Amino acid sequence: AVREIRGKTKKKWFQKGLKTLKSKALHAGDALAETFMPKENKVESAAGQAQTSSLPQEEEFWHPGGKVGNQVKVNVHRKIYKEFTDLRITQEIGAHKGAVWSMKFSEDGMYLASAGQDEIIRIWEVKEDETSNPDTTKETSDKDKKRAFFKEKPYRIYGGHKADILDLCWSKTQFLLSSSMDKTVRLWHISMNECLRVFSHTDFVTSIQFHPIDDKYFLSGSLDEKVRLWSIPEQTVVDWVNIHEMVTAVCFSPDGKKAVIGSYKGKCRFYSVEGNQFEYITQMDVKNTRGKNSRGKKITGCHW
Repeated sequence: AVREIRGKTKKKWFQKGLKTLKSKALHAGDALAETFMPKENKVESAAGQAQTSSLPQEEEFWHPGGKVGNQVKVNVHRKIYKEFTDLRITQEIGAHKGAVWSMKFSEDGMYLASAGQDEIIRIWEVKEDETSNPDTTKETSDKDKKRAFFKEKPYRIYGGHKADILDLCWSKTQFLLSSSMDKTVRLWHISMNECLRVFSHTDFVTSIQFHPIDDKYFLSGSLDEKVRLWSIPEQTVVDWVNIHEMVTAVCFSPDGKKAVIGSYKGKCRFYSVEGNQFEYITQMDVKNTRGKNSRGKKITGCHW
């Protein structure tokens, strides 16, 4: 009974976090519009009324729903200079319904996978730029600023998950993993329309990653506090470890010999995974404040 109550409490915490993100996503349009709208210079008239003047049409800053090709307003935060001086919006894709929880480029950069609340995975193909020439130093024309980066229609549309999709991961051989709140991980390939494998878990699967050297294996992290190393051909768990905290992020080192696991309470645990076996190395706390009462922030992602 205690274990059941604890499990329900964990799910409530996680679902509350997702609801907060969803609320922010729903109101992001208004917030961004207010942030990115160009500042107008108000000049008081003799009658006491304010007159407004804005930038020319072609120089107006972009805002949600604005014209493609317009410049995006860049703000400086804790820096003395702007890193992006001519940032522009080139394309808006409104194919998903609800929040988008994950977007990942394929290893060769030719495809983008996106998924989220609508339980559908969409694969977008990058357009080939036939006019690009690395030797030219011409300024970007208006046509270039408005040229779409992705093809308008999805290259693939994958369905099968029964709840929100939380994470995506590509392999170097164009396989794609997707994890979901329906307690499964699904395997796809860019050349096929159907799901190839389903890997069942006991709770929400929050994070996944292919082995960087041998993509026959992958890591999965779940709210059941366990991280599993899976063999895809055998469709079985090779090894697993319980970190006694909800797992929110997993990541391999580039050589595939180590793994880092992030938790809901802000702890990063490092393991050796040589020989496909977990062996604890060390851990660190990710906190914004110090002291006995300081709490770690949920780790949402790791990258080695």
